Amino acid sequence: MHLEYARGFRDLLVYRRAFQVAKRIFEFSKLFPEEEKYALTSQIRRSSRSVGAQITEAWAKRKYERHFTSKLTDADGEQLETQHWTRIAFSCGYIEEAAARSVIATLEEIGRLLQGMIDKAEAFCSVSRVAETPFLYDGNGADDPLVSEDGDQI
Repeated sequence: MHLEYARGFRDLLVYRRAFQVAKRIFEFSKLFPEEEKYALTSQIRRSSRSVGAQITEAWAKRKYERHFTSKLTDADGEQLETQHWTRIAFSCGYIEEAAARSVIATLEEIGRLLQGMIDKAEAFCSVSRVAETPFLYDGNGADDPLVSEDGDQI
């Protein structure tokens, strides 16, 4: 697979994975019991959505390496929290094993991608690179609801 430079945070593979998993969690959490509305449902939705939000903030702070890595570390913490809530949902019988395993596998992938970015933070944050916004991306905007089929933003 040939990877190109990203022009924005939405082009980052890690952001795309985070967006996908947050949407998936939202869908299956609709089936959680009413008594979990303010406990499990709220927590798993919040933590899953925060992964992408923290990645987005890291992108904005890439001019400052320490801020960049701090936000990526926050994103990693949120993906781990989401793993925890997914395990709870499975153990309570709210989601099927296959769904839980799939979500956790995606979250683990996100964790590996985040660690790779943290390990290479200097390359992501160098002044010349920030100016040209060169982040790896897979070129697929299919999951972004604000991008049209031809790739233009709506």
